[in-house]
Amino acid sequence: MGKTQIGELFFRERLLRLPLPLSRQIRIAISERWLRFIITALIALFLLALGTSLAIQLVQSRTSHLFEQNRLSALYGEAVADKLRLTYAAGEASVSEAGALARLLPPGAAAEARVFAVADASGRIIASEPITADLNDKLITAVLTPHFVTEMTLNSSRPTPLVLASGEEAFVAMYDLAPFAGSLVVIQGQPSVMAAWRDSVTRVTTLFVVTLLVLMLLGGAFHWQAAKAAEADSLLVSATQRLDKALDRGQCGMWDWDIPRGVIFWSKSMFEMLGMPVKGDFLSSAEVAARLHPEDAPLEDAIEDLLAGRLQAFDRELRMRHNDGHWLWLRARAALAEGEAGAPHLIGIVFDITQQKLAARLNLEAELRLKDAIENISEAFVLWDAENRLVLCNSKYQQFHSLPAGACVPGTPYDVVTRAAKEPSVRKRVSLASGERADGKSFEVQLGDRRWLQINERRTKDGGFVSVGTDITALKKQEERLLLSERELMVTVRDLQKERLLADQQAQRLADLADKYAREKTRAEAASRSES
Repeated sequence: MGKTQIGELFFRERLLRLPLPLSRQIRIAISERWLRFIITALIALFLLALGTSLAIQLVQSRTSHLFEQNRLSALYGEAVADKLRLTYAAGEASVSEAGALARLLPPGAAAEARVFAVADASGRIIASEPITADLNDKLITAVLTPHFVTEMTLNSSRPTPLVLASGEEAFVAMYDLAPFAGSLVVIQGQPSVMAAWRDSVTRVTTLFVVTLLVLMLLGGAFHWQAAKAAEADSLLVSATQRLDKALDRGQCGMWDWDIPRGVIFWSKSMFEMLGMPVKGDFLSSAEVAARLHPEDAPLEDAIEDLLAGRLQAFDRELRMRHNDGHWLWLRARAALAEGEAGAPHLIGIVFDITQQKLAARLNLEAELRLKDAIENISEAFVLWDAENRLVLCNSKYQQFHSLPAGACVPGTPYDVVTRAAKEPSVRKRVSLASGERADGKSFEVQLGDRRWLQINERRTKDGGFVSVGTDITALKKQEERLLLSERELMVTVRDLQKERLLADQQAQRLADLADKYAREKTRAEAASRSES
């Protein structure tokens, strides 16, 4: 079973599948690496076999060519020798006459640089053909080496290879003209003998070199293409590894749904997301449908809408069962794409949004609790964002400003709310010195119905502001009662102070009277004692 990696979706090892001739069901698969090795080996073996066969053929053709040329030279020599004997026997003109020897030569005898020379009994050449050889009146020993007598056989059926006096290598045949005095010498230079063979060697070598270059170019092109393919595969493997790692780290999975076949490719991260063991390259659509939540709509309905053109893209939130039984919230985003042979595929990614769903639910619950708490407080509450748009207000704020329900929708601009509000009449406004701050202010107002409100406004960290209006009528009434009691107390204190002052004055007068009484009493007692 496969590893089910992302790379397997894009990258497969290239194989050459060869059917066996005896069975269509049995095939031989050759990997690209072995294919490169086999092709290189076959090219090398072909070139080696071709070069070896051409070399053997050239060696054999050289031998046959030499044999054929020597055979022709021998035949021409024997034919000319026979004609010379007949000429001498008939007593015709001497062969030394101009053109006489040329008339005796068979057609084509002088071709391929063959030289025919007739020597007399003294060894002097009396006639030669072609005339361009310039051998007339020369001694045979001046043309051949002095040892030619011992090196060659007279009237031989095969010319003998000799080195001429000029140093040139040649094939020489000598024929005796007996019973007449003289001899016929046939000379053919070795370069001339081998000229045709060398032309053949040149043609064969050129053909081999061209074949070698073509095969080398083809082999080089194959290896270059294979190297480029290997480089592309390496880049693809690297990219797919990064993609696999990104999917693993991002808690995402990849889908490739082959719609006609009803199979779905899952990335490894998708199996890990659902806690499933990796069990193959593909899953059937029935296996995937079995893991969907019963309340979620079947995926096939969305695919039908995509195929019918009613949907442009697939974007759906769904729930799938984890392997341990709990449900995961997933978001799938995909689009149709053409696969092999134009088959429709649904390709996209799936990412886990369970934590987002949980956070959204917790945020919603917290928001509901916050709204309920704000609604149940005794103060009028309103919150504006940094762009002076309404965020939240309670019914007391709405009642205080006589706002319609349509003006209390979150996002309503401040100006719209202000125009819709019916501001209550204010009899008195008192700024609180203790409430003046850089980020807000506080003040008290008395309404036309004699109610008192304390309004506190503060800037929030995001640039908005919050305003809270507290009904302090009871506090104000209590404050008035306290002030009245204080005034009454002050009057009582002043009265008590006056009464105390009067009492002090009366006490002083009583003390003075008592003192006078005591003095008078003392004088009276003294007068009484004096009288007695």
